[in-house]
Amino acid sequence: DSKFFIPGTLLNLEVNTTHPVAWGIPEKAVAFFARSFAFDVGRRATYYERQRGIEPGLPEGYHIVAKYPKEDLLKSGWLVGGDVISEKAAVVEASVGGGRVVLLGFRVQHRGQTHQTFKLLFNALLLPSMRAAAVTSSGS
Repeated sequence: DSKFFIPGTLLNLEVNTTHPVAWGIPEKAVAFFARSFAFDVGRRATYYERQRGIEPGLPEGYHIVAKYPKEDLLKSGWLVGGDVISEKAAVVEASVGGGRVVLLGFRVQHRGQTHQTFKLLFNALLLPSMRAAAVTSSGS
């Protein structure tokens, strides 16, 4: 479809640096996007909510770690139809059953592009031990 095309492009990210998966990554980062994903997390606002400016929020247990910005999405490369993914999640952590899952929507390790995003993969792998250490250090 000619309305959306991102053939291997560097895109800007907005990162929630308070989340453990984003440890060591700046608030503004860069992601390599090629046949990648953008997640639409949560439910859509009802007509009533839209009329009153109410945002329905995220489902319980879901956390957006990084998202594509509304403006200035393109860092370098070619982009057609950026509005399709703007303000959508790029990295999500969620509860699934008794565990957790981390969705990485873009290639965090692609040929060293970009060095910042490698941390997302490693932090996601270490997330269970980070949570255990936080519980142990709090004395619980």
